[in-house]
Amino acid sequence: MRSTKTYIVRAQVCGTCVHYRQHYVLSEGGRLEPLWYGHCHVPHQGRYPQPDGACPHWKAYREEPARPR
Repeated sequence: MRSTKTYIVRAQVCGTCVHYRQHYVLSEGGRLEPLWYGHCHVPHQGRYPQPDGACPHWKAYREEPARPR
C-alpha cells in the first residue's frame, strides 16, 4: 500500500515570526489560552497584526536541535 507524503511547512506569517508576541487569557481552569491577537516588536510597525497576516520584516525563529530521549 502506498501513502502520499505530507510536508509540514511553516508559513511566513506574523504568528510564526520572531518579532510577534502572542497574547493569552487565563481560563477558568487556570490554563493560558492563546487569543487570536498579538503585537509586533518591530518599532516602526506600530500595529496589532493578525497571526495570519504578513509583513516584509518576517524572520524565522532559530530552529532548536532535537533533544535525545
